[in-house]
Parts: sequence; C-alpha cells; structure tokens
Amino acid sequence: MEILHEINLARFWKLFLSYKKTFIIVWIATAAWALMIGFSIPRTYMSEVKLAPEASNTPDIGALGSIGSMMGLKMGGLTGDDAIVPTLYPDVLQSPDFMLDVLNIKVSTKDGKIKDMPYKTYLTKHCKAEWWNASMAWIVRKILPPKKEKSIYPSKDGQGSQLIMLSKEDGELLKLLKSCIDCSTDKKTDVISIQVVDQDPLVATILVDSISERLQTFITNYRTKKARVELKNIQNLHNKAYAEYQKAQKEYAQFADTHTDLVLNEYKVKEEYLENDMQLKFNVYSQLSAQLHATEAKVMQRTPVYTTIQAAMVPYKHIAPKKLTILLLYLILSTFGCFVWVYYKDRKKEEKQHSPLAE
Repeated sequence: MEILHEINLARFWKLFLSYKKTFIIVWIATAAWALMIGFSIPRTYMSEVKLAPEASNTPDIGALGSIGSMMGLKMGGLTGDDAIVPTLYPDVLQSPDFMLDVLNIKVSTKDGKIKDMPYKTYLTKHCKAEWWNASMAWIVRKILPPKKEKSIYPSKDGQGSQLIMLSKEDGELLKLLKSCIDCSTDKKTDVISIQVVDQDPLVATILVDSISERLQTFITNYRTKKARVELKNIQNLHNKAYAEYQKAQKEYAQFADTHTDLVLNEYKVKEEYLENDMQLKFNVYSQLSAQLHATEAKVMQRTPVYTTIQAAMVPYKHIAPKKLTILLLYLILSTFGCFVWVYYKDRKKEEKQHSPLAE
C-alpha cells in the first residue's frame, strides 16, 4: 500500500521508459514460461448429466398382521420416510464402495485406441501427467520404492465382511477419482447434476452416463429394499399356501371318488372335514394372492422414476488448460514483480545520488 500511495501513473510511466528493456525481457521470458506450462498441462473435457427425481409420498404397506399371524410370521409395514434424500446423493456418490465400483466401468477412447478397458487400468496406465508431477513421482519411486500392498474390498453378495482396506496406491487412485467427479443437488428443484472430467471426451461421457445409471440403481435398491423383502416373504407364503391347497384338493378329490356309494357317517364326516380343510386352505391362498398383487404394486410405487433433463453428450471443446488465462496471469504477476524491483532499484539509485557521500 505504501508503494501504491507513493507512486502515481506518471512515475510508473517514467520507470517503464527507464527500464523498458528490462520489462520486455521479463515479458518474453514470462510468456515463454507460461506457454510451456500451458502446453504441459493435459487437456481435460467435462461431460454432464442432469436428472430430476419424482417427488413421492409413500404410505405404509402394513396389512399383513392377520396373515402373518396365521403363518407364524411377524411382518412390519413400509414407512414413507427416506433416510437418503436428494441432498445426500453427492455423499452417496463420493462413498468409497460406490467409487470402487466406478473403477470397474469399461471405457473407450475417442480415437479408438482403447476399447472396453476398465477405468482403473486406463487411469493408471494411459492418463498423462504434467512433466513436473511425473518427474517428482519418478524421483519419489526411486528414493522410496512403493511397498506391495493388497487392498481388501467388501463382499459383493453382502454376506461376507464389508471392511474396506485400500493400499496406498489404490487410496491415491480413489482420491484422484473423487477429484474428477462432482455431484450437486439443487435444494429448490432437487435436480441432480453429475459432472465428470477426464482427458478423453468419450471416456468422460461414458463415465458420467454409467455413474448416473449406478446412482439411480443404488437409490432404487435402497428405496425398494424393504418392500422387496416383504414381497419375497409373501411370495414364499403364497407358494406354500398354493402347494397346501393343491394337496388338500387332491386328497378331497381322491376320497370323494373312492367313496361315492358309501353311506356310513364316518365317511361323511371325513369327507366334510377334507372339504372344509380344502376350503380353508383356498381362503388363505386367495388372501395371499390378493396381498401378493398389492405388495407388487407397492414395490412399483416405491420405485423412483428419474427424468433425464440433460443427457450425456460427448464434449467437443476442452475446459482446461486455459492457455490465454495462464499467460495473462503470469504476465500480470511478472509485471507487478518487475515494477516493484525497478522501483526499489530506482529509489536506491536516487538515495545514493543525494547522499552526502556522493557529494
């Protein structure tokens, strides 16, 4: 602030004319350095998908108490409250287990040199890095060779251990992947925006499309999980009731066919018992059939529907690096630095000329 206060435009212009050659040399060197930096940074492309989830108010399923009591099962209803609301979708997408699944997505490059390659392999072997980062990584590997570690992933069937223990290499890879993927939710409209940045435009598009599908599948499985468990239970009860009804029907038919001409009360009582037993099992079967259809409808009702507002599109223009911005930024900083340097140099020169020793 002191410098800016003491120096006016006329003084600045005078300094520039006095050190014009210095400024030009600094600008040329800075421009060369800035362009080298700009051309060393790999180009990146961004693809985006926008989804709009439907709003739903799901009532409680319930209505299974009497049937569950008859069959010896305790069955609860489904609530309409979701623990994972649209504002939490970004956290779901950034979770380690979701990201580990993203690494298995098969990608292809726009130039056709890579086809159906796991994204993890593409990320580790085919992505370019800035020369300074690549050099630093090479030096670190030479000084401190990486230890061979094995990652532990959660069981896919959900029955085994859900522990995640990543090696240092996979941990860095996951960190890099998180920096390439962004998800946000508009709090007013609940519109979900998913963006993926990659060095290849087709890879970015494939990734954002696959991630949006996986996110929809995850939310669908979450919202319908309880209903699907209840549906499976009712389906088992329905199949069991149908088998028992068929068995009772067969027993009654066989008894009735073989005892048509007998008039003993003992046989009449047994025939009536078999008929009542068959009718009872038919009633249970009918109730379960109705409940099965109702639960299937509830599963469909719980299944969310997403409207694609903006589909994944292969970008034709890169978003980075912005070479002109880099050039202008470096020129501004170098000009300011050069100005400060020549100002102090000129002031010291003046002080030396006006000092008593100089006289």
